[in-house]
Amino acid sequence: MAAGVQIEGAARLGETVETAERLMRAYPASITIRSAAVGFLPETAPLRATALEELKGLIDEITDPRDRFHAAEALFATGDYSRAADLYATVSSPDKASLPLRRRLVALYNADRRREARKLFERLPVAVRSQPAYAELGFAIYERSGLLAKAKASLEIALAVEPFDLELRLKWINAAERSGRGGEVADWLKQVPPTLEGRPEQLMTLAGTMDRLGVHGGVLPLAYRALRAGYSNPRIHTSYTLGLFIIGRAGKAERTTPEVAGPDVAVTLEEVAGDRTLVYVLETAPDPRIERQEIAWDGDLAKQLTGVRIGDRIELSNLGRDASYFTVTGLMDKYLHAHFRSLNDFRSLFPSDKTLGQFTFDPDAPMESLRPLLDDVRDRRTRGETLQQHYMSGALPVAVLGQLTGTSAFDVWEGIRASRDLIFMTAVGTVEESVGGVERAAAAKSAVVDPVTLYGLARLGIVGNVIAGFDEVGLVQGTLDLLRTHYEDCVEAARNGGGSLQAVGEGFALLESTEADQKARIDEAAEILAFAETLPIYPSEAIQPIAEAAQAIFMSLPPAYVDTVFAAQVPGRVLLCDDRAMRLLAETAGLITAVWSQAAVAASAQAGRLTTPQIIQATLAFIHAKSVFTMVPAWLVGAIIDQADWSVTNADVGTIIDHTTGAGNDPESLYNLWSVVLVYGWFNADRSTLRETAGAVIRGLSLPAGRPTPQGVVSALCSRIGTRLETLIPVSRTALLSTTRLTRLEVLRRPGREAAQVVIGEIFQFLTSVRLELERIQRSGEDSLE
Repeated sequence: MAAGVQIEGAARLGETVETAERLMRAYPASITIRSAAVGFLPETAPLRATALEELKGLIDEITDPRDRFHAAEALFATGDYSRAADLYATVSSPDKASLPLRRRLVALYNADRRREARKLFERLPVAVRSQPAYAELGFAIYERSGLLAKAKASLEIALAVEPFDLELRLKWINAAERSGRGGEVADWLKQVPPTLEGRPEQLMTLAGTMDRLGVHGGVLPLAYRALRAGYSNPRIHTSYTLGLFIIGRAGKAERTTPEVAGPDVAVTLEEVAGDRTLVYVLETAPDPRIERQEIAWDGDLAKQLTGVRIGDRIELSNLGRDASYFTVTGLMDKYLHAHFRSLNDFRSLFPSDKTLGQFTFDPDAPMESLRPLLDDVRDRRTRGETLQQHYMSGALPVAVLGQLTGTSAFDVWEGIRASRDLIFMTAVGTVEESVGGVERAAAAKSAVVDPVTLYGLARLGIVGNVIAGFDEVGLVQGTLDLLRTHYEDCVEAARNGGGSLQAVGEGFALLESTEADQKARIDEAAEILAFAETLPIYPSEAIQPIAEAAQAIFMSLPPAYVDTVFAAQVPGRVLLCDDRAMRLLAETAGLITAVWSQAAVAASAQAGRLTTPQIIQATLAFIHAKSVFTMVPAWLVGAIIDQADWSVTNADVGTIIDHTTGAGNDPESLYNLWSVVLVYGWFNADRSTLRETAGAVIRGLSLPAGRPTPQGVVSALCSRIGTRLETLIPVSRTALLSTTRLTRLEVLRRPGREAAQVVIGEIFQFLTSVRLELERIQRSGEDSLE
């Protein structure tokens, strides 16, 4: 201990390295000396790294609790939080509050060992958890695990002691809003005293929250106070101008122009016989700054200005010159004046910051003024096209595409759905992949759904069909956060009129949305959020860390994605994800099991959890959404067509025929599928409607390049129909009872085969007549079979 004190004393004298080096040589097994060296040596000192390595080598031999604590402190100081937490565990007890216990909780939190941190906190006695310091720590632990209800409740314990601790209160506001409890926040904001103390950033954040929730009374006084206190911070200016006046509600509220000059009014003066323009703010706040155009409201100059109106002429004699006459040309309240002042002065105040003031418009050269903006729009289009190609290659998840294009993953989903060229890359489409996915979905007890999949299923109206196969489906808090942000963005876009500038060919177009479109988007976003809020929230706590190779990708995305992978690590739970690239990344990086929606529907169908209409609804939705590949078994094709009485004029029948005959499918599998369906139709459908359907099928199977002619298609279908009918016709019971085991099975099957040949011949003649009619129609240019 004395040696450690020596190092601490040497640090004050600037002799840390020499003292530590001498003591480490003298005491090669001293934990205290090495802990002190790590704590007091500069981070870049080579001796510090040496002391840390030697300390790690001695840890396993430490028996003295004091040495263990010192070693844990040293590891904590160097960021080795996981090993520090393990050491703190040996010198602390959850039964009572202590420094080692708090350090252990913080170390577990910093090491991202979320589950252990939460479990430890929940083991603490209520008396300990209720202490403000521990309650605040509990908030952080619960919040990271995505358990906001518990996080908010823990923080309210600390706020009961300090209700206007702004740092804690802003955390509480964040948790409450993310939990959908904006009403509680609004109620508290109405009680905020106008003299509330805090850092400028905190006050501006609070003002922005008041503005967003429509608590108007104290928004501008609070924001103005924050602006004056944080005038050297560019973010404060942008929050005031952009956040409140340009985007927020404050700038859209009706404002009354002052009729006469008085306290808190900005007065603009134009010199009568000169070129000077002067602006003075009659400031009631303390410490007015003349460089910001502020003067004391009760000073001599302010008294001269008080009471003047626009158009008045006044004489000012204290401006360092002879008396001059000025005309009052403008009166404005100080809050609005501060907005325009920031816009005007931002470039000179912060020359390296391009957030405000980077665009100027010259009416004499409009195209040159607009050139940087137009070039940026064109560059974004080019970049977007390149990224779309990467997505279509199957290598780029939708969420990553959103990050790279600067938009939300939900907007990317909408873009893919609306595009004529893009499809949803959901699955490869092999039998092995499909069978494996169905088996995994059937074996799972629960599923955690990722943000894009939940959004997409809700937009398609089939989320209930998909999740029916699991005992429980949940999400993580981060997914709710993204959906709530999406809803708020839709509301904000409608409030600001919507619209975007897009590059179209060689030109540009300003695309605007109608009020009806905006309302529809808001309603859709609200409906999706409302449904998501009904799902259970799973803790986002890792059982094992994400693979190092994938960490950079997940860290570039919103937390919802990695948190969803953590939640999927629970035994018996799968990740429900329709984005194949994200699914593969999550499986390899998080060592989890993942399935996609069609596999879940197929598993539900096998288990009898969905009705045939529900299965049809989901399947058609996948097809309409261009989800590749959507595999449709023969029985389901037959059910869809049968439901429409085999009428090709039915949209669903047309959809399923196009999907199961088009290019990109394996022809052999298509012949097998349609041979089954057509046999079913032969025995169950009306011949006239079957004729129309068969014609559409033959046409569809022969259209893609490289496919056989209609005659070849008919031959391929009939070959498979023949094989299928011959194997399906059973041996009669009478024949079995009337013969002995010496009679060959081939003999017994002969009557059935002969009957099958008759049916096969009839079907061949039927399909041939359909084919001939198709060829006649093609030559004549008619629209349909007669």
